[in-house]
Amino acid sequence: MEGGRHVPFDIQRAYYLYDVPAGSHRGGHAHRGLYQLLIAMSGSFDITLDDGFEKKKFHLARPHYGLLITPMVWREMDNFSGAPYAWCWPPPITTRPTTIATMTSFALRPAPLRRDHGQ
Repeated sequence: MEGGRHVPFDIQRAYYLYDVPAGSHRGGHAHRGLYQLLIAMSGSFDITLDDGFEKKKFHLARPHYGLLITPMVWREMDNFSGAPYAWCWPPPITTRPTTIATMTSFALRPAPLRRDHGQ
């Protein structure tokens, strides 16, 4: 995978989730300007994305499929099974705060940050 070719950012770091117990919940945040590519390398899990207009749930279970998460999208992960192991490739770390940690803050963000759906 090449940054700028397969994903819309340069890949300079990666992190992973592993051995997440069944019944666990991860995520519960959004990023202001961060794109992330998430791939289930083994096992499976569900991820629910909410852009403030629409909620969608995805089931990740195969290493040849990935989910590109754009900025200002709330994410929650659950339904982990089969010894999940997931890689995530975010762009470089910035010095300004990039995470929105509560749904209240996410819902109250200024309207210009919301993406325009349908116009």
